[in-house]
Amino acid sequence: EARALKVRIVEAQTVEARRRVEEARALKAQIMEARTVAARIVKAEMVEAQMVETQIVKEARALKVRIVEAQTVEARRRVEEARALKAQIMEARTVAARIVKAEMV
Repeated sequence: EARALKVRIVEAQTVEARRRVEEARALKAQIMEARTVAARIVKAEMVEAQMVETQIVKEARALKVRIVEAQTVEARRRVEEARALKAQIMEARTVAARIVKAEMV
């Protein structure tokens, strides 16, 4: 009976060991799948971050272009104002010269 009991204990331990091995294999497979999914997520996030960075750079360049265009428009406006003022000054000099000439006569 002791030998039979010992045999049954060994058989039970063997069955339990096999069950644990199967559980461990299943767990390992789940871990590998989780790693794969995590790697895909990280890769997708990196790609998304790169796309966002690229978009930010594009927007920054476009903004810089708009700033330069606005500065150019402002510079042209100031040049036009300066030309108009110069023309007024020249006109005023001409009028002043005529007045002085008329007074001398």
